[in-house]
Amino acid sequence: MRGGVPNAKIAVYKICWRIRNKKGKEVLVCPQHKALEAIEDAIKDEVDVISYSQGLDYPVPMHKDCVSWAFLRAVEKDILISTSAGNFGPNYYAVVNGAPWVMTVAASLKDRFFETKLELEGEDKHLL
Repeated sequence: MRGGVPNAKIAVYKICWRIRNKKGKEVLVCPQHKALEAIEDAIKDEVDVISYSQGLDYPVPMHKDCVSWAFLRAVEKDILISTSAGNFGPNYYAVVNGAPWVMTVAASLKDRFFETKLELEGEDKHLL
């Protein structure tokens, strides 16, 4: 492996499960206490980065967001936190996970196309 972090190790912590609700419909549940346990485990495992793609359905005031406070504990241990901004489009409340100590990542919509030319030289012209 070349580039990036060649000796990186990946740790995965499960926080969500598919279950059947009372009506028999399959739903995804992600209990908050499991997220907190996973963050604590990541701190104990001395990871360098936590990539947290779990977002809330709506913004929660920071003083009530225990996951954000757990992230602060991780940041104090020199762990970078990368969180998803949310999955609810261009609504005014669309960005969640906005604590100032995390790196919040989002995609955006665009109505234009940007083209870039790339010229490869040498014998090996494969682009990964």
